[in-house]
Amino acid sequence: MKQLPFAIPDDGLMDVTLIKKAPKWMVIRYTNKLYDGTLVDLPIVKTFQGKAIRIRSTSKIYLETDGESLGHTPFTFEILPKALSVVVGEF
Repeated sequence: MKQLPFAIPDDGLMDVTLIKKAPKWMVIRYTNKLYDGTLVDLPIVKTFQGKAIRIRSTSKIYLETDGESLGHTPFTFEILPKALSVVVGEF
């Protein structure tokens, strides 16, 4: 899946995808765009970058990352430089 096709893992910036509420038919119709990276081209999708990202809302917004529920707003995330070693290779 390519939710953020232009994200660079080691640039020190966090990439976020925001998808506005959409009808079920739209979710089903555009699921394929998750796989080819064109999801970000839809008008209901916005992307953001930053070293620190704060998410707040007037009503609760629930957050899921990598399949894990993290609760609801408000949230604050920040980059911790060099906190994770990543090994990249080709097969």
